[in-house]
Amino acid sequence: MDNVIGTLGIEPSVFWSLTFADLERLMFNHQIRDSYDWDRTRFISANILNSRMGIKKSQMVKPRDLIELPIDKIFNSTSNKKISKDEFLENTKKMKKALPFKIA
Repeated sequence: MDNVIGTLGIEPSVFWSLTFADLERLMFNHQIRDSYDWDRTRFISANILNSRMGIKKSQMVKPRDLIELPIDKIFNSTSNKKISKDEFLENTKKMKKALPFKIA
């Protein structure tokens, strides 16, 4: 409990009123925000390394080569894969059926 309250910066009364799902969302959100801070740090570090005079483009360091972050796995997940036109149209039909209102 003390770790969660300290990490998230929430009051104990708020902590005890949270459901497990709420707490999980808050912790995930904290991890993402922390990853964005580290992402900014590694981006700046890569730019500093790449600003050396005479470095070739093929020798440039990418930020993801410096530090691997949990956020990388989220953005490189299989959910971002390209789908065919038929799959897209099928998914669109399913979404239109699931909505409580009509879309033209």
